[in-house]
This record gives sequence, C-alpha cells and structure tokens, in this order.
Amino acid sequence: MPMDENQLTWESCACAWCGSNDSQTVLSGPDRTHALPGMFTLVQCLGCGTIRQNPRLTWESLKNYYPEDYNSYYPLVRELRNPIRRIEHRYGPWKRLRAIERRQPGGRLLEVGCGTGLLLEEALRSGKWQVTGLETNPWAANKVRQALHIPVIEAPLTEANLPENHFDAIVYWNVLEHLYEPIDDLRLTYRLLKNGGWLVIGLPNLESWDRRLFDRDWIGWELPRHLHLFPRKTLQAILESIGFRWDWAGCISSSHATLGLSIQIWSQARKANRFSTILLGVYRSYLGKLIALPGLWIADKLGKSTILAVFAQKPHPG
Repeated sequence: MPMDENQLTWESCACAWCGSNDSQTVLSGPDRTHALPGMFTLVQCLGCGTIRQNPRLTWESLKNYYPEDYNSYYPLVRELRNPIRRIEHRYGPWKRLRAIERRQPGGRLLEVGCGTGLLLEEALRSGKWQVTGLETNPWAANKVRQALHIPVIEAPLTEANLPENHFDAIVYWNVLEHLYEPIDDLRLTYRLLKNGGWLVIGLPNLESWDRRLFDRDWIGWELPRHLHLFPRKTLQAILESIGFRWDWAGCISSSHATLGLSIQIWSQARKANRFSTILLGVYRSYLGKLIALPGLWIADKLGKSTILAVFAQKPHPG
C-alpha cells in the first residue's frame, strides 16, 4: 500500500472516446472507501459528455488501491453457511445470468474482471456454460481458480491472447469504469465474440436516483478506482460505432448493497453521528432490507437504480 502521497505516480489523459482535452470539473475528493492517500478529480468531456479521471494514477500506483477487503471481492455462495445470506448472495448473479440466458441459452462465457467469481459460480451451477475468467488481481484470480477449478487469466484483455469469434457472451459487470482504455477493450470484445454473441455491461448509472440523492457521497464516483463513467446515450453511440446492435438498457437487480455503500460514505462524511450510524445499521438489518425492497424494485423498473445494465449484440453478417 502506498503510505506516502509523494510516492504516487500520475498521468494525464484525453477523452477515451472523442480524444478531446476540453473538459470541466465534476468533482474532486479523496478515496472515500479505503481512505488511502491522494486527492483525485473527475472531469466531463465538453465534446461527448464522457466523464473521466484526469489526471489519474498510473497502474503501478492504482493497483495498490484494490486491497483484499475491496467491496467487489465478495465470498462465493458455497463459502457461506447462513442460508439467508446464501440466497442474498445468489440473487444478483442469478438475475444477471437469467437475463443473459433469455438472449443466449448457453455456450462460452468470458467475464472480464471476474473479481471473486460470483457470476461464474452461478453460470457453472446452471450447467449451460463453459466459463473463463479474466482478473488482474492475483489474489482474487487465485481464489476463483482454486474454488471453481476454471481457467482464470491474470492479464488485461488486450494481453490475454484470446481467440477471435470464440465467445457467445462477454460480461463486464462493474468493470468498464475501471479500465484505462475502455474503447480499445470494447473493440477487441467485438472481435472476440461470435456472430450473434452478446456483450453485457453493468456500470454506474448516472441517471440513478441515488446519484441525485447522495451527490458527492455517491458510491458510483468511487475515486480513484473509477476512471471512466459513461452517459447512456454516449455509451450507445460508442457501441453502435464499433458495430454492436444496441438491444436494451435498464436495471435488472436491486442495488441494496451498493446503495448501502453510499449510505456508509454519507455517514462517514458526517463523522458517524448517532443518526447516521442508526440509519446505516437499520438499513443493513433484515428488517431494513424488507423496508427498502419496494423502493428498490420501483427504482429497477424505472431504470433509476445504482447500476445500469446494457445488452448489445454482435450481429450476424447481412
């Protein structure tokens, strides 16, 4: 872990999509999740609306901001003894896989940035998929490899040497926003998919209710780990320019955990006063989850939850 801000190395970057350097500041702040050193800035491109971190840490510095207790590194379902927690853990991956299987009933599935493998675990459980993971964090990759006995490649997509026209589905769930060159990765993804194959993306929803509610405390900003954020219309334009057919965008699984992270950040900003501490405790209790469920369901149906899901297809020729 970097212990001294002076040890951090930085780089400047133009907009990954349109190449413009013209931008305006969206917000600046510290690492709100793990309180590691540094102040970071998000800017919005005046050309296309894409939000990016600029300047940003080089990978040599940024990789230290993914500790083993990072909030995307969840235990696998098989590691949990409490049956209620097992159901909770399965719900999101099950919903995502169900949405994929409505479009593609099975085949070869690649998850880019598979974390600790929750979606891959669910895909194996379905029995319809031959799965491969890609994860640059050695600890997480080794955990998935040992627990699920599947191939997990420890490399960025552009260095993984994967075969073209090979996969039926490629999934980026809470990953695209972490990539240094997301447009290059999406172009390569197009080549790796079979004709008729599916790209599935989950990313912070800039139109979500909780972004408006929490403002600077929204978990979707996630400095310094989130390097790019895409408005829905901009992402659609990017995918269609690459050759994808835009199929659908919306919310498919309630974001109880991610909303809880926003509440946690909001609470910490108020130095955990009694009200915010009680609110966070109630929200995370089983009673709180039941109370929140109708609102989360409505947010999903209206496309206003924390995570936006996008489905796009590589069309068949002709």
